[in-house]
Amino acid sequence: MIAEFGTANAVTTFVFFITDWGGTLYLAKEVVAPQENGPSAAATYVALSLSRFVGAAVLAVTFFIYSLGQPTTFFNEYLKFASLGMLCYGFNAIGILDGAGRSGISGLTQAISIVGVAVAMPACTYLELPTAGRVLGSLFALSIGISVAFQVFAARIPWRSAFTELSPRRVFTIAAVSLPYMLTALPGQLLFRAQVMLAAQFLSASLVALFLYCRQIIGIGYQGLGFYLRVDIKDFTEELRQKTWTPLGILLASTTVRLGALGTLAVGVGSLALWKFNPSFAEGLAAYSPCILGIAIAATLQRVLILRSKAVETTVLLVIANVLPILAVYPLFSTNTIYSLILMEFISMVLQSALFIARWRYH
Repeated sequence: MIAEFGTANAVTTFVFFITDWGGTLYLAKEVVAPQENGPSAAATYVALSLSRFVGAAVLAVTFFIYSLGQPTTFFNEYLKFASLGMLCYGFNAIGILDGAGRSGISGLTQAISIVGVAVAMPACTYLELPTAGRVLGSLFALSIGISVAFQVFAARIPWRSAFTELSPRRVFTIAAVSLPYMLTALPGQLLFRAQVMLAAQFLSASLVALFLYCRQIIGIGYQGLGFYLRVDIKDFTEELRQKTWTPLGILLASTTVRLGALGTLAVGVGSLALWKFNPSFAEGLAAYSPCILGIAIAATLQRVLILRSKAVETTVLLVIANVLPILAVYPLFSTNTIYSLILMEFISMVLQSALFIARWRYH
């Protein structure tokens, strides 16, 4: 059941990412750096929530209709019932809480669905797979509803005043503006999936496992930095407004970059400690460790463009920075090590930073 759950959960979380429609980043940006003459953050949240709800309803109905003609499996049953949570997730207020400097609350509420399913999973191992899919999918949807209810309560949305600012045209416009904020995350997903495909095609099973294991460890550092970026967005925005910054100046002042440097150092030292137990794993971690600092630098520069409402340009630059390394490294791909895969990722981060700095200078 664990394998079936892993596949179903991966698809579900991606669909929920689509349902959010970039709202986590976009709403946080609108709270800390609203556009001039634009609607209030509350009105933006309500408008985006309405459009997200419509999209979620379409997806939920589509999944339900699709499942009617499919075999009754864990995957289909889990996806069908879990997708009901999208109707609630359309109203998530994570971005509003992040922008208000209350990421601790949004982080805790997001954990409800993870904890709920994790606690129930051992009991579901005794059930038939389709039944287990229904139970866990329903529990996931219920947990999403509870977490969103807590978020909306904590955000204290002024619904009446927000609705007075809205019109059908404004709802559509806000949904269109939020789309690029969702797309900023997709180029990185594209690069990772390309790495996995290349690994599966050219590397031995042991090297594929080594790459995935190293990437999972490094991914913990990525996630930690990502959460800190959410926590820090309010203070970072205020600091950005205080004076005219240069790219080097903002990087030297960034706590995110310092944390990235510490993460790289920690993984490097840890790899030395692992050397005598598993040299290959230690080498892989040591080679991968600079990527933690690399992503900290790139993410800090990216955030400056995002706060300047340059999400479309950011997405274009990210596509370039994630596609070119694949094309550059592919002809030189080594089938004996995982270094080619790591090199792709590191080149991507360097290229992102270079493009963001170039865009900064021509701002």
